[in-house]
Amino acid sequence: MGLPAREWAMNIFVDREFGGRGSTSAGFAQSVEVPLLLPEEKLEIGLEMQYRSGGETIEPDRTIKDLVIGPTLAWRPTKSVRFDLSPLFGCSDHTPALQMSAVFSLSFGGIAEREAETPASARGH
Repeated sequence: MGLPAREWAMNIFVDREFGGRGSTSAGFAQSVEVPLLLPEEKLEIGLEMQYRSGGETIEPDRTIKDLVIGPTLAWRPTKSVRFDLSPLFGCSDHTPALQMSAVFSLSFGGIAEREAETPASARGH
């Protein structure tokens, strides 16, 4: 019997603020999940992290760098419905102690055999 399938997703982003300061921030988010209930993969657990640099300035020529990391849980009650929950904990002075991402997804139309996933913390970018 082999190991259960693993899913890995990564999102790279750049945010540019227009007007005012015109600051830019960039970073990436990634997650890895392992299904608990096979073969339907209705429940998955894993690990997620997000790193962001830029945006607010602390000192001249020095910007904030954020790192959050924590567990992730994905539940698929049906083939077209998915709920992701990711409580991510801050690992730097300028990061919130807890950053919670909760995403409810509903797919319309046909379902691909292996559709692309996105880390829950990156779905707002």
